[in-house]
Formats: sequence, structure tokens, C-alpha cells
Amino acid sequence: MNDKKVLILECIPKNQGMKEGQVLKELLRMIFDSSSLFCFKEIKSKNNLLGYIRNKKDLDEYDFIHFSAHGSDEMGIETPNGVVYPYEFRQGCFDGKTITISACSLGNEIFAGYLIHQTDASNVIAPSKEVEFSSAAVWYVNFYYLVLRRNRRSETAYETCKYNFKGILGGNFQFFDEKRVQNVINYIEMD
Repeated sequence: MNDKKVLILECIPKNQGMKEGQVLKELLRMIFDSSSLFCFKEIKSKNNLLGYIRNKKDLDEYDFIHFSAHGSDEMGIETPNGVVYPYEFRQGCFDGKTITISACSLGNEIFAGYLIHQTDASNVIAPSKEVEFSSAAVWYVNFYYLVLRRNRRSETAYETCKYNFKGILGGNFQFFDEKRVQNVINYIEMD
């Protein structure tokens, strides 16, 4: 086992009942001997999320930032009180980190390109279609098992999950890195 860590940011409002981030946290707790591999933070609002992200010390110890959220029609991450768009994150705040997102329909080249460009994330994984919270939790618990316990690279773990869950779990999860979104990044930089 390695010393990589996951920060789970639960952005789904309390009044919506069961949440993917909460389920993911409990499943990871059952699998791993040490709960120090992951941290769970409930997000109360857009400002709460952006304030937390602005503090670099809060993010330094994590290799993976996981957003449990709904995706907005305008390609943003919904919080209980407002939508966060990629350009609102602090420049470079996710430098070298893998960003995983359970929000429906954010697994597209435009959203991922803007997020990678703004935050310097090494890669983004998100569903390109609607996904049930339970399917997202199952998908990501397997992904995190592969990267945390089996020491697989993010892309390799993604490919394994994509292959193993094809036709079983919804969401059509996508993997993006700078190479895969270069056209979007070039467009942003020209603008």
C-alpha cells in the first residue's frame, strides 16, 4: 500500500438523503485499515467550497480531490447554495492532482479542459451521462482500491474500471488529461 490520500468533498445538500460521497467514505472505511488515507468534508455552500479550496494547506496532503455533487446544465459543480464553474477555482489549486467527479454529465472535453487549464490538475475523471449515486460510489470505490491498495496509476485504474463495468454501471465515465483537452486549452489561451 502507498501513502496517497483522497479528499472527498460532499456537495450534495443534506435534505436530499443518501449522498454518493458519504457512501464512498463508508465503503472506503470498510476496505482500508487506515482512515487516514481519506478525508471527508461536507460543503455547505459555493463560498464554503471556494474558501476551502483557496487555502493551499488544506489541499497539499491530498493526491485525489473527489467531488460528490450534481452537475449543472451550465457545466458547473452544484453546491447546496450555488454553482461553481472551473474559472472560479484558484489558479493552480489542484496542481498535479487527480480530480474525480461524480456529478452527472461533467465528463466532457470542454468542462475538463477548463478545469485542467484553471487548476493545473493532472487529470479529471467524470461521468459524461447521468449516473445514479450508487453506481458512482461503486465505480469510485473500485478506482480508489486500484490506486491506493494496488498502486495503479490513475489512467490504468480508470481503464480497468471502464472495462470491468462496461454495460453494468451507468454514467459513461471519461478520463481527461492535458493531451486529451489540448484543443480546449488552446482555445482558452487564444481568447
